[in-house]
Amino acid sequence: MILTRKYAIIYFSLSGFLFLYSCAAIQAPPGGPKDIIPPELVHAVPADGSIYFAGGQVELVFSEYLLESSVEMSIRIQPSLPEPPEIKYRGRTLWINFPDSLAENQTYIISISRDLRDEHNVQLGQGLQIAYATGAEIDQGKISGKIYYEKPAVVHLWKIVEENDLSQFYKRSPDYVTDTDDDGNYLFYYLSPGAYKLLGTDRSFAGLPLDPERMIYGLSWNNIIQLDSVNTKDGINMRITNKPRSIRLVRGEWQSKNWGRLIFSDNISNYEKLLPVRILKDSAVIVSKTFLDELDQNILHFMLRDSVPGGSHIIISIPAVSQGEQTIIDSGKVTIRTPMELDTTYLDIVYPKSGFEIEPEQDRIVPLDIYFSRTMIDSIGKNAVQLFADTTSFPFDIQWLSPLHLQINPMDNWKPRSKFSLVVAREGIFPFFGRSIQDSIQTIQISTTRYKGFGNLIGRIEKPYPQPLIAELIPLEKEQSKQRTVVNSNSEFEISHVSEGKYSLLIFNDLDGIRNYSYGQVDPFRPAEWFQFLPDTISIRNNWDMEITNIQLKQQP
Repeated sequence: MILTRKYAIIYFSLSGFLFLYSCAAIQAPPGGPKDIIPPELVHAVPADGSIYFAGGQVELVFSEYLLESSVEMSIRIQPSLPEPPEIKYRGRTLWINFPDSLAENQTYIISISRDLRDEHNVQLGQGLQIAYATGAEIDQGKISGKIYYEKPAVVHLWKIVEENDLSQFYKRSPDYVTDTDDDGNYLFYYLSPGAYKLLGTDRSFAGLPLDPERMIYGLSWNNIIQLDSVNTKDGINMRITNKPRSIRLVRGEWQSKNWGRLIFSDNISNYEKLLPVRILKDSAVIVSKTFLDELDQNILHFMLRDSVPGGSHIIISIPAVSQGEQTIIDSGKVTIRTPMELDTTYLDIVYPKSGFEIEPEQDRIVPLDIYFSRTMIDSIGKNAVQLFADTTSFPFDIQWLSPLHLQINPMDNWKPRSKFSLVVAREGIFPFFGRSIQDSIQTIQISTTRYKGFGNLIGRIEKPYPQPLIAELIPLEKEQSKQRTVVNSNSEFEISHVSEGKYSLLIFNDLDGIRNYSYGQVDPFRPAEWFQFLPDTISIRNNWDMEITNIQLKQQP
């Protein structure tokens, strides 16, 4: 009995050891290279492309264990079912249970977005589509193209089934949804014959009806995409705007007795002159002048002729600003209460700060801009602002461009790779209210770089092409700016005085004549303008004419 008990203890001890050893043996060793390989679909049961599908369970097996939290949000059935199917998951396998009451002669697609990830959080390399037909054949229609957008994008596709869909399609959830790959390419498979509309948007809006006021989007230049039984439509490209379609008045802020500012949701620099501001106090209209904040072009400043007592309630309203049929700035209204206490802070020179660099140009004198933190009286004392090259005075003229903006224009050009000092005296500059700068003398050290380089781009486009055309250089380096020009009647264009750097070249059909690319709109419906990017990067060099001839445009509208 004692021996039996002894052997039992030994047996269970060895069993426990072997169990622990075996558990440790199946674990991945620590360290090693990070898993960056996307999961792949290994096989599907029933097989992809099966016909006479009557519903029931579909099994999908992947190459790696899946991240459970990514499963449900990544799977859609297209066209959508009255009730979403039951989805189960374990390890590398998904089970999707279709109802047995599917439509006749319909191709159903299991669409798996790139939100699906493996257990190491690596997402799919490209969205998947697995098709099953309830009839004798799988629909073979395809639509493909590329989305030009800086962030992850998704493409929505609607099949036109009734007349109302021609104008109101975007108000319902899309019939088909697919992600773009890392290069912006997309592809819809297994589409039935018919008419379609499609739209590109940010991936965060995948599968949702479109809210034109809140969501960013872009349309194709095709009004309707028509598919027959074996039709393929390639090159249906779209551009998605990076900004909302309309600008909103976000809030108002009172800055002093006669100065306030309006903050908008986006840049208003192109519409400042079109934006009347109506200011009311006790039902009386107050006369004001407005000016743009050049450091933050979402801000419009206003100044009143007379001061307003503290504790007053001011109502400010703006009308809508439209361009053609599109509303650029929504109408808005804000109420501001003027503060009771006075501002006793010191005036600050917001820009430039010490260490500022000027990039001089050989063929023009670059001005030096000074921006203050508070509105200024447009007069200045003698020697209140001085500029020195080392210890030698550097002569200049001054000009007030706004109550916050003083511009210095040197009489001689800046010497490259040199040091300068900007000296501002407290007693010679006068804010409308409050204290001047804290120190009696403020010195800002400035240096210049080498001369800024410029080149020219000259191009010629082969006929035929849609007219009128605009050629636009889009910088690949953020500090550069866009430049555009019209392609003339000789099929030629020239963009001059282009900063050195790398660019992409966009050609687009300027149908509305505003010289800015139009991304299309849904209400009222208007397709986007046709466009094409040249495949090669354009390198602009200093004092160099870059010539591109025999440009051939493809996939024209």
